[in-house]
Amino acid sequence: MSSEMQKFQQDLLESVRQMKRGEAARETKVKLSAAAEARAQVGLSQQDFASL
Repeated sequence: MSSEMQKFQQDLLESVRQMKRGEAARETKVKLSAAAEARAQVGLSQQDFASL
């Protein structure tokens, strides 16, 4: 196995360990559209909501 592949695997394993410890490198927050918020509040699927 190439040293580059070994380095990749080690980095990936360390990333998983960090996630398990709750040490996320970054957190992404996405603002829902008004339609998505309304759909979530009434508990409808996208298809059912669109039918309305």
